[in-house]
Amino acid sequence: MSNKPTYKALENTIERLEKKFKKHRVVEKTLCLDESRLEALLTLNQMTGRSLQEITDFALEEAVRLTESDIGYLAFMSLDETVLTMYSWSKIAMKQCEISSKPKVYPVAATGLWGEAVRQRIPVITNDYDAPNPLKKKYPKGHVRITRHMNIPVFDGERIVAVAGVGNKKKEYDDSDIRQLQLLMQGMWQLILRKWTEWELRESEVKFRGLVQAVGCAIFIYQGREIIFANPTAKIIFGYTQKELLSMNFWEIFHPDHQEIVKQRGLARQRNEDVISRYEAKILRKNGEIGWCDFTLSCIEFEREPAVLATALDITKRKRAEEALERSKNRLRQLSSYLISAQEDERKRISFELHDELGQALSVLKLKLISIEQNLRDDQEKPRSDCESASADVDLILENIRRLTHDLSPAVLEDLGLTGALRWLVNDFAKLHGNRASLQIKDIDHLFSLKSQIIIYRIVQEALTNIGKHAFSSHVSVATKQFNHSVSFTVEDTGKGFSTNQPIITNPNLKGMGLATMAERARMLEAKFDIQSRIGEGTRVSITVPVESGINERGEDDVI
Repeated sequence: MSNKPTYKALENTIERLEKKFKKHRVVEKTLCLDESRLEALLTLNQMTGRSLQEITDFALEEAVRLTESDIGYLAFMSLDETVLTMYSWSKIAMKQCEISSKPKVYPVAATGLWGEAVRQRIPVITNDYDAPNPLKKKYPKGHVRITRHMNIPVFDGERIVAVAGVGNKKKEYDDSDIRQLQLLMQGMWQLILRKWTEWELRESEVKFRGLVQAVGCAIFIYQGREIIFANPTAKIIFGYTQKELLSMNFWEIFHPDHQEIVKQRGLARQRNEDVISRYEAKILRKNGEIGWCDFTLSCIEFEREPAVLATALDITKRKRAEEALERSKNRLRQLSSYLISAQEDERKRISFELHDELGQALSVLKLKLISIEQNLRDDQEKPRSDCESASADVDLILENIRRLTHDLSPAVLEDLGLTGALRWLVNDFAKLHGNRASLQIKDIDHLFSLKSQIIIYRIVQEALTNIGKHAFSSHVSVATKQFNHSVSFTVEDTGKGFSTNQPIITNPNLKGMGLATMAERARMLEAKFDIQSRIGEGTRVSITVPVESGINERGEDDVI
């Protein structure tokens, strides 16, 4: 039996070898394409110094070559993905196209078949472009004839940023062509992004340097303790040269009063601890002059190490103006306190004169009237009636003088203390105005000096006077409440009230000195003064006064 292969067996072997050879050729071709693509990507990465047009033209020509196409194009997408702007055509397409003025802007909604890559957001292959297709639109006269077409969307995250297309391959386009085009275009886009980022960084650096040079505040960067950057304004504010600043610790530009706290905050900030990021601090200039700056600080990374960016706005003029204003306010307050004290002394003097001189003279006059009445005959009824009437008038005048004397100088304070004086004041107010008045008060005499008691008495007196003149209230309440270190005094009525937005509140001087005097008296006591009122709902005046001694918990409630 012969071992020679039959003709049929040889034919089968040759067929298998041919299939294997074809498969190897496909693999070899794929490897060659991948190698070409890698070479193209390598060349792209080396084109960082080239223009955008050069980069896109190169990528497009490589796309045409790798997909064995004749023509190609690249269009960039608008931010809202509604308009495509044609940016590059391949060289052959430019030569073959006879359209004199090629359009550059294409609304996606108006595009035909090649716009499907955007609408469907996937690569689209059309291997028979002449076949009827409802999505296809006619191209203009003179346009390159298209037999096959493939295009892909280029993504940046979820957004389409460009569309790349190729056409007129001799064979049909397949997934391998899609892969080649996608990888090449994504590589091109990454290079474009890198170029844009580098350009933006350069632009930002130029703008930052311009800003740093021209800004009206000092800018520092310091690491650890040392200043490693200072702008020109820092030299103007602090008086040091830039060389001197760069040889100093950051805290050395501060006044000794503030150096330690700034140092602690600065070191803590670089340890990522939570510290205040803005503060006003006293500085010490090179010439020994003291100033003030408003500092804002934030952590940054400088040369891969933690650092602090500090801005300092010179507020020395503002601080000096504030200090001058505060001195002026203090002088005004001293003058106001002096006037109030002088007013109190004058009230006391007038009160004594009314009581000692006028009161005694009226008492003598009443005694004379009584004596005259007693010496009249029984038939002298008219003179007797006149004497009785005059005597009653003298009694009324004496009562008014007594009330006026108490209003001018509350001697009742010396006799009864603040608690008793307030009781008398509320009782007298109720009798004079016919109001129902309630009093809730504790024994508070030992908590305040006589001077403070007089001021408190005057504030309550002024509040009651205002109620009598303006509130038309049927009920008034006066109450005290003790806290650990203060006592509150509240005067409240149920009268007509007023709007606290009126000028009488925002500027008491426009309507008189009553409220202004009450507020100033409260300030003399270092007390909190508050007025609450609503139209038709009454008014509440309160002061909270720091105590001057221990607190006694004894208290009483009265209704008058």
